[in-house]
Amino acid sequence: MPYKIDDTTVFFDRELEHILAQSRDIRYPPGSYPSMFPINNQASKGDKTITYQSFDSVGVMKFVSDYADDFNRADVNALETPVLIQSSGISYGWSVEEIWGSEKTGKSLNPRRIQAAQRSNEQFLNRIAWKADGTVNWNGLTGFLYHPNITKSPASTGGWSTASSDEIIGDVIFCINNVKVISKGLEKP
Repeated sequence: MPYKIDDTTVFFDRELEHILAQSRDIRYPPGSYPSMFPINNQASKGDKTITYQSFDSVGVMKFVSDYADDFNRADVNALETPVLIQSSGISYGWSVEEIWGSEKTGKSLNPRRIQAAQRSNEQFLNRIAWKADGTVNWNGLTGFLYHPNITKSPASTGGWSTASSDEIIGDVIFCINNVKVISKGLEKP
């Protein structure tokens, strides 16, 4: 829309607009899964599963007398656990008109769509790492919060909504100390 100062001077609204050089983008927190969980990229293209092997040793030493023949036996138990490789995806793109506009102006296509796809990927992987519950919604994947090997400890009061701050702190301290007990000293918080 024209903006008229006098009979000889006319400006368009767009000419009186100043666009800041730096945009003010909505910010999102980074996913925490890469710093919390090991990432393994050993699978090759075309693999359908990743299988890991677990070994545990058994056997108890005991005192014996001369000429004893009733020794306890040491042995190894093995377990293979396959995990299905899941596909996921997101897309981004530009219209033909945007590509032509980019060619005409000599400006690069805006990379924000690529960044949006990357952010979506990171958020998706973070949700899987933490919240996947093994159901169909998650294609059978199980994240940290629902993993069967993660020990759950109920609140001593039955829930924290009515607990005092001392009871909540006691529950948290119990969980922290229990890590060492359950893992037989292998893990230390």
